[in-house]
Amino acid sequence: MPDDTRASLSFQWLPGDSRLQRRFLLGCHGLALAALGQSGLPPLLTAFMGIAVSVSAAAVWRRGGRPKLRRLACHGRDWELVGPNRRVWRGRPLPSTWLSRWLILLHFRLEDGRFLAVPLWCDSLDAGAYRRLQVVLRWYRR
Repeated sequence: MPDDTRASLSFQWLPGDSRLQRRFLLGCHGLALAALGQSGLPPLLTAFMGIAVSVSAAAVWRRGGRPKLRRLACHGRDWELVGPNRRVWRGRPLPSTWLSRWLILLHFRLEDGRFLAVPLWCDSLDAGAYRRLQVVLRWYRR
């Protein structure tokens, strides 16, 4: 009986900045501002909420393309995720991980039982690494 091949997998990805993520987040902020303009709320409340959304959009403009992870590594069945502040999480991918041509939404159950969702846009990795990650994640779902 052959042993489980997933136990011998070993990969590492280093995601970079994503223009698609920044554009998506700025588009969402634009839609929020448009909805505020059409909401019919009192002008003072609309102005206050518009300022809050604008400040959030400015923060997205400054740092919105940075991924939530600096490194993603697969060592057999266990995955290691390293955040931008060098915080290390260990966990396993869940079957609810969502894959598409443009976006991978990684769902992890961490060692301490918490849930972590990480979006990875297609332009945050080179094309070959993005494709390999999709193949590994599809294989993990089996």
